[in-house]
Amino acid sequence: VRISIHPKDDARGCLNLPFTVFRLGVQHDLISFSFHANEGEMDAEALVRELAQVDFRALVRLIEQGARGMLVNAGDTLSIWTE
Repeated sequence: VRISIHPKDDARGCLNLPFTVFRLGVQHDLISFSFHANEGEMDAEALVRELAQVDFRALVRLIEQGARGMLVNAGDTLSIWTE
């Protein structure tokens, strides 16, 4: 499972997790996100709000059913996909 974060300031973060680790993290509420932004950089609060809207349990169910490819595409800010 790949989670890619594309803030407006051209910095980029990418998290690559094996599905088993992702699933266990979601099932046990171990996956959380926090960001720190310096003045003039990406809006960390907006990004956290974007991530809060993602139903990670639904993503686990989709992947277990065989879904592949782009699962979440929130414009230029956030992408979640699996291969």
